[in-house]
Order: sequence, then C-alpha cells, then structure tokens
Amino acid sequence: MDGNSRKSTFADLKITKVIAGGKEVFDGSVIFYPRANFTITGPGNAILQLLIDGVAKHNSQTNAAGDGFFLVDNLPEGLHEYRLAHEEDEPSDPFALTSVVTKPFIQTLEDSSGPVENGGQTEETDLLIKGFAKEGQIKILNGADVEPIATFEVERDRSWGGNLNLTTGQVYSLKARADDRKDSDIYTVTVGKVSENEVKITSLEDSTGAIADGGTTADTKLKISGSAEDGEIKLLEGANTEPVATFTAADGVWGGDFELAAGETYVLKAQAEGGEESGTYTVTVSKTPGGEVKIIRIEDSEGTLVPDKGTTADTKLKIMGSAEDGYITLLTDGDLEPIDTYMVMDGSWSGELELADGQTYALKAQADDGQESEVYTVIISEAPGDRVSITALTGESGRVFHLTVTTDTELTITGTASSSKVEVMDIGGVIKTIDVLNGNWEGELAFSSDTRHILAAKSPTGVPGQHIEFYVGEAKQPEITRIQEIGGDGKDLQDGDETTVTTLSFTGKAAGHFVGTLRNGETTVMPFYVDLDSSWQATASLLEPGVYVFKAVARFGSESAPITITVKAPENLEARQER
Repeated sequence: MDGNSRKSTFADLKITKVIAGGKEVFDGSVIFYPRANFTITGPGNAILQLLIDGVAKHNSQTNAAGDGFFLVDNLPEGLHEYRLAHEEDEPSDPFALTSVVTKPFIQTLEDSSGPVENGGQTEETDLLIKGFAKEGQIKILNGADVEPIATFEVERDRSWGGNLNLTTGQVYSLKARADDRKDSDIYTVTVGKVSENEVKITSLEDSTGAIADGGTTADTKLKISGSAEDGEIKLLEGANTEPVATFTAADGVWGGDFELAAGETYVLKAQAEGGEESGTYTVTVSKTPGGEVKIIRIEDSEGTLVPDKGTTADTKLKIMGSAEDGYITLLTDGDLEPIDTYMVMDGSWSGELELADGQTYALKAQADDGQESEVYTVIISEAPGDRVSITALTGESGRVFHLTVTTDTELTITGTASSSKVEVMDIGGVIKTIDVLNGNWEGELAFSSDTRHILAAKSPTGVPGQHIEFYVGEAKQPEITRIQEIGGDGKDLQDGDETTVTTLSFTGKAAGHFVGTLRNGETTVMPFYVDLDSSWQATASLLEPGVYVFKAVARFGSESAPITITVKAPENLEARQER
C-alpha cells in the first residue's frame, strides 16, 4: 500500500435529515426559525465538526453505529452552506439553508437572461428583485440613501418582490429594510459601464446593516463595498500610508471584511493602484461597555417579537441577550428562584424559556458577579382548558429550587390545578398521579441519591407546563476524563503531553452541577452545559504554541485536577523527536 495513502471517510459523512419548525426541510429550503436539528452519519465513535460556510462552528460525537446530530440554536441569518468534516478528510456535500428570522433577505436579482449574482454586473436597468421577510412592507434602499428605490408588500407566504428600475453607469449596494428598520445584507450590482478611473466607497456595514457616512457602530468587524478600475485597492485611514486592509477590484467592484478598534473615529478612503482616491467615509466605533447585562429580545414560537410589556399566548419562548462571557441566571424581579440558566459566549446569550400561562413575568438577567439587566415584562395569556402549576418542592432541608442540589431523597411537591387529577412527570414519564382537592394538590416523592431529575405536572389530558430541574445527592468534584486531538492523529492526550494540534476536544463528568467552564489557568476557554448523565463536552480551538493548564470549573467554584498540555510549533516537536 502506498505510504501516503490513508482511509477516507468521505463516503460516510452525510447530513441525512434537517428538521426546522417541527418539519423536515431540504437542501435549498428557506426557513423562518432560528433553530434546526441536523441528523448526520459518519464514522462510529468519532467527533465530527459542522462547518458553516467552510468554518468549523460546532462539534458532536457519533455513536458506535456512526449516527449523531447537531442541534443549532442560533442559525446565522441568510443563505449559508452546512457541511460535515472529520479530521483531514474531505467535507461532506453541502446542505444549503436560508434562515429568515429577524431581518429581511434578498434572494435574487434578475435581468432578462436570468439571475445576476451578488457582486455581479448587468447591462439592463429594468430588473426583477425577490426576497423573503416576516411581514409588513419592504423598502429597497441604496447604500446610506434614505429615499427608497422601490417598495413591496410581504405576501402571506412571506415572499416579496417586483420590478426594480436602476440607472446605468452606477454601482448599487442594495438592501431591503423592514418596518422595524431591520436591514438585509447588502446585495451589490453594477449596472452598465462605470467610469473606469472613479474610485468609490459605496457602502459600509456592521452586523445590523448599513452605516451612514459619519455614523457610529458598536461593531469592530465591518464589511465595505466600493467601485474602481480592476486591480488592487488599499483602504487607508486619515493621512496614514499603511493600509487598514487591501482588496481586489474585479469587474469594477471591490469589497470585503475588515476590522477596526473600539473607541476610535476613522476617516476612511480607498486608493487605487494608480494613486486615485475616493472621497472620505467617516465612521466612529464606540467603546463597548464590557459586561453590560441586557435582555435584548424575546420571541414566540413563530419567531415573532414579544415586546417589553407585551402579551403572548405561547408558554415556550426564546430569549436573547448580551453580557460578559460566563453564565446568566434569569430571574423574576424580587424572586431568588431562577427560571433558567444560559451560557454566554462572545458576549451574547440565548435559549429557550418556559413560562406558565395566565401569569405576568417581570424578567431580569443576572450575571455571576451580580450585575443585573433592566426588567423585561412579558404577559402570558390564560390558555383554555385545564391549568396545572407546581408551587413548591420541599424536603427536610428546605425548599428545592430550579437548577439546585438537595441531599434529601424524600420530597413533597405541591401545586394548583383546575382539573380533578394531576400527573407528575419525570424524565422517563409519569411517576405519580395525585387527586386535586379544592384546586390544590400535594404528594410525596422518593428519589435515589446521585440522580438528576426534571419534574413537571399536567392534567391527564393536558401537556406539561413549567418544570423544576434538580440533583439529589452531594455534588461531586468535576473531572476531565478525556482530551483528544481534533485533526492530526486524533490521539488521546494525558497530563504532561505535547502536541502540535491546535484544536482539542475535552469530555468529563460533573455530577451535581448544571453548567461549568473549561479554563486555562483563570482564563475561560469555553463554557459548557452538563448533560443529564453528568457528562460535559467542550472544545479549545486555535491554540497558540505554549503551555496550557486546563481545568473544569463548576459554576460555584468546585474544580477538577489540572492537566498540563504543551502545544508546540510542528518544527519544534520534530526537532526534539529527531534528537
């Protein structure tokens, strides 16, 4: 066998099914939900990566049969390609998915011969534009212009579109704006022949949309578009001759991503190879208030905004916010009992939120250091039919709250209901049926030590409402049970080992804990959730050469024994091995 050959898993890697909004969707679909479940097949007992537009975003492990899944909570909006990857093998075939949730989407621009791709060129001025949005009216704008080129109504199937009349000899940076002023991504098109020597900055965008000349943004990573004669374009700032970024103009247009520093004002200009310069484009990047805790948005099951002090009939909602990396506890104002806990990564947090019908909730988010958000009030309308709620779960040591630990194995559960009987449910199903007397019910429950439970209650014909998740027993010290290279030989690493691989997978145990963080010394590498079987998983990516002291730290301080791993540049390790 050729010494350079290796076994390929390409044929095994496949996205077999995608579920969004409770139904199967297919390659090329447009969905209106922020979450999707990707069912996959691949090598058995292997850690696979889900690539989004070629960048690894999520890790998951297959079972012995090679089956697995990725549950992605925050799908990136717009059109994106999803692939599977395993070590150094070729990725799977792409699965294209367009997510339209909070902002409009321009699907296509067409002339008489067919689609004109984003960044493309056409000689025609009468075009057809199509897209998707949630509801209302869509305005088509060019760059920072405030006057719309055209206006369209969103149809019942959430599509919009119609004729668009443009002017020849211009580069357009088109965007669709919804009634709530959310903008789509920019769609650039050149109409006719643009003056060859004219260098322009046509648009500047952050994560929320276009930034006007002289405007302000909180983002440091921006996207710029412009026009120029084909060749190299330098993006300069003020009188500096060292470019902020360099781009290539092709077919009269140029653009791409670049990065600025927070707390500065930039006077940008584009310079072509011949020295021709554009006009200036000024943008201020605000100094971000690090660690500010906010509830940004709450949505119902359809992805529709539930505004502060708004009402919804849904009891299962989605919440989104910002904070310093770590964890957020969601509380009701004046109550110490947590409703739920969320992981903060890259300054944002989100997740599912389950509330009871017929109640008003004054919600606030609390960080580990005690910082709290402003109150966000949500009213859940009363649902028809039987109402069941849990009012308390208590043991000899006191009340057991959601996401807490108790050493009591015998607990009393109490609640209210409009039905004649109540079924108490745990992870495996109904564990007790209780009679209701004068609208109240109460029952005794027995549990084994060192077990985790999720209790809910319902009428015999209803569905479960709010739940209480807790652990019975003494919380154990977290453990790191395995460290594995992602890529390279995929080998397991032990305390004191060296590696040249820069992405490592960590698994472990943390019985009696619900969340934790993987740390290098005192620096957070990645927060993690603890699964029902007490296992957890985290990934350390893009590791620079150096010595790392990894440990798993539970939310309230308990931590694992440290494990030291040295990441070396490949040539350093090879030289040592040769000696």
